[in-house]
Amino acid sequence: MKRFTQTEKWRDPWFRKLKPEWKLVWLYITDACDNAGVMELDTEQAAFLIGANISWKDFNNIYAGRVESFKGKSGAEKIWIPSLISFQNGKLEPHSPAHASIIKLLKVYGLWERYQDYLAQCQPDFIVQESEQQELLKEEKPVRKPKEDELIALIPDSLNIPEFVSAYRDWIKDRKDRKKPITELAAKRQLNTLDKLGATESIRWINCAIEKGWQGFYEPPAEYGTKKTTPMSDDTLVRQYAKEAYCMIKKGIKVKQFYYSIGNKIGFDKIESIKRLVDLWLNNPKIAAKESA
Repeated sequence: MKRFTQTEKWRDPWFRKLKPEWKLVWLYITDACDNAGVMELDTEQAAFLIGANISWKDFNNIYAGRVESFKGKSGAEKIWIPSLISFQNGKLEPHSPAHASIIKLLKVYGLWERYQDYLAQCQPDFIVQESEQQELLKEEKPVRKPKEDELIALIPDSLNIPEFVSAYRDWIKDRKDRKKPITELAAKRQLNTLDKLGATESIRWINCAIEKGWQGFYEPPAEYGTKKTTPMSDDTLVRQYAKEAYCMIKKGIKVKQFYYSIGNKIGFDKIESIKRLVDLWLNNPKIAAKESA
């Protein structure tokens, strides 16, 4: 199998600062994955082929924002490199047999919707065919960039608190400073993702994305932000996240992903306490009103 290679990676600050063995790991996984950017990483085989001792526990932190992990139908842990698809193929066209096979693979893996979110957030530069390019030159319609207040107006009610608004303004400014301003479509998709996490966790995701220079939102390392905040008691954490879950449910938002994200952060043993508190408030509106007062 032949693939294109990104020659500019050697001048990319992120790649340049990697240790030699991690550069080799990146080259290995981008060669060894399938056409959907997916592979089941056999660390023993990888280390043997690379010819180096690799500290695999650092893998997720080093490639955060570039490689995602998920479990296949068999339960096996797999990794996914979403950027590989657009780099190798440009825009996926269903009528193309080669592209159709990749789309089928993504759907089999359960990654098709996540790939659509990735495209909306990162906005990769697809190769424009000559005929399409001529049409674009004829029209010459400049793309309108939404103003900051227009993007802020898109924030859903469940996230519309001063702390989140401030963090999202920082995100808009950061993207603008990096010459990658947010489009209205990207903002809507990003906010839809954050809406499922709740305000507190969303702020953590935004701060991490800004700090690491990401163009989209990805789950931060588990330890991110823990040293900068004053620890809260278990009861305070439970009530705080229960309030967010309650508000999301009242607005008709599914909370499965929210519970999973919070469980990874504070422990899944506390999720049951959060659920019990939420059920209590849902069944007793007067108690819920008193809690919100």
